[in-house]
Amino acid sequence: MTFLWACDKMDSPAGGVHSYGPQRSGAGTFHVKHFGKKAFAMQRVKQTLRQLPLLTLGTFLVAAGVYFFKFPNHFSMGGVSGLSILLGQAVQVDWLTPGMFNSVFNLLFLVLGFLMLDKGFGVRTVYCTVLYSGLVQVLEWVCPLDGPLTDEKMLELFFAVILPAV
Repeated sequence: MTFLWACDKMDSPAGGVHSYGPQRSGAGTFHVKHFGKKAFAMQRVKQTLRQLPLLTLGTFLVAAGVYFFKFPNHFSMGGVSGLSILLGQAVQVDWLTPGMFNSVFNLLFLVLGFLMLDKGFGVRTVYCTVLYSGLVQVLEWVCPLDGPLTDEKMLELFFAVILPAV
């Protein structure tokens, strides 16, 4: 019986589900890929750190698209931001803004993810979720909006869809 230490989906951009451990191999020996668990963990940390600038830029684009185009135009397209827009309109309390609802729901889903999924839930998922919620809150404080940026609803809808999609 032979084994190979393997990691499935290591280069998955979304983090993927990882399978670590001995795997059968036809080679007749026990191989430890990347010189063991410690070196493999270091490689994963380096890979995540290299992806950090792109994750940050992508999260900022999503936050900007949601805050500047979805929230002021009341574009409720679904998901957490859509529910936040609806609740922001239904609950007329000054401090309960759509951005606050957005942060609360995202953090609740993050806690649910940790409870329902395994511990390998993902550092990148946690980073992007917390950054997104924080950026929307910061944008509310730095650039308070009274209404849409333009009177062109189609243009605003275009940017509300395209910015988060980039």
